[in-house]
Amino acid sequence: MVADFLVRVTDSPMSPEPNGGDDRLRIAATVQATVDETGVYKELRPAEPQALDYEFALNDDGEWRISAAPKGTVLSNRGFERSFVAYPLYFFDPSGTALVPDVRWFPDTATRAERIVRQLLAGPAPWYQNGVLITSFPTGSKLETDGVTVESGTATVALSAEAGGQDADTRWRMQQQLRVSLLALGEVKAVQMTAGGFPIEVSSGKTAESSFLAKSDPLGLAEGGFGYLTASTTDPVPGISESVQQLGPLGATLGRDAEVAAVRNAQGCGAWRSTRPPCSSTVVPGSSTRASTRAGSSGPPSATMPTASARSTRRGRA
Repeated sequence: MVADFLVRVTDSPMSPEPNGGDDRLRIAATVQATVDETGVYKELRPAEPQALDYEFALNDDGEWRISAAPKGTVLSNRGFERSFVAYPLYFFDPSGTALVPDVRWFPDTATRAERIVRQLLAGPAPWYQNGVLITSFPTGSKLETDGVTVESGTATVALSAEAGGQDADTRWRMQQQLRVSLLALGEVKAVQMTAGGFPIEVSSGKTAESSFLAKSDPLGLAEGGFGYLTASTTDPVPGISESVQQLGPLGATLGRDAEVAAVRNAQGCGAWRSTRPPCSSTVVPGSSTRASTRAGSSGPPSATMPTASARSTRRGRA
């Protein structure tokens, strides 16, 4: 049975074949990626052959029409790029001081704002759950019928009653998540939340960081080990490089304080701190090249370590 997806992405040739009668056809497709209803993009490696079954019925005019089909649509890579746009949904890191993007893909339609908010309320993607990223919205928060309206640069977001009963700090953090996530639309500069039709009063608080400057020194793996790359050598990261190298890394990212590295190897993903042994590895299945690699670090990274395969990926991780 074929799973339900909003979109299947494939560039393979597709030819319909009979499938047990004149009213049934099957299309064999080699699917390279999928996007589910939450906007999570998953690249399939290797590409996955899928059989898409269609059923047909005669209408009153004696014409054949599709009566049953797999959920969603099939798009080429080019069609996907023309029809969908990447939108970062922002969730807090465990320290509560930084907003980290969880990239989703939504159709480029007038419903973009509501899709962003609905999925923000639903929480982070699977590989960002279990404490990797957290949300300030209370469990059960939903978007009300009024949805999201934008006027003069202010997005009014109609939330369910749960949102109105939070303390001042939580309301401030909720507003930050909404504002930074909706900035991607270009037309939104501020956010007003409502609950039950009444404005949610929000006092000012400490603004969480959401934009981080990376060091100009490239970080990577070379024959000289893991560290900052120069034209002729590799400068090690004190307390980090030797340990990371011993883990057989396939990819890594370094925290801004250069005291912790998130490392991906054949066994999965884990973190290494310069002052103590590595914590237990947490395997992150199904992560895609359209998703951020920031999971697993103690905070937003200052630089990422590209591998040959990562550099060749056309749509790299955010």
